[in-house]
Amino acid sequence: PVARRSLMFGGFSTNITLAPPETWAWDGQRWALVASHVDTLARVDSSMIYDGSRLILFGGDGPTSVLNDTWVWNGTDWAMLSPAVSPPARDGHTMTLDPVRRRV
Repeated sequence: PVARRSLMFGGFSTNITLAPPETWAWDGQRWALVASHVDTLARVDSSMIYDGSRLILFGGDGPTSVLNDTWVWNGTDWAMLSPAVSPPARDGHTMTLDPVRRRV
């Protein structure tokens, strides 16, 4: 909301193979590729949610396995989080925000 843009992340090509990971930003009129300096894994079928203060990405189908990693967008790039407990690896899932309990 502060930057007034939406982000998309993934990596998938038309020949059903994973392409390099890319982050794209939509400003309401056009898409722009966002340069990333972090070595995230390309993935499809992951899930992202904005929790009121940050954008969180979890899991997805990676190049060799289903993933259970957690990433946060810091406003300019991705940073990997290392929570003590996290869900098992999954893909094709969704996340939602419970604003009353302030939980994803």
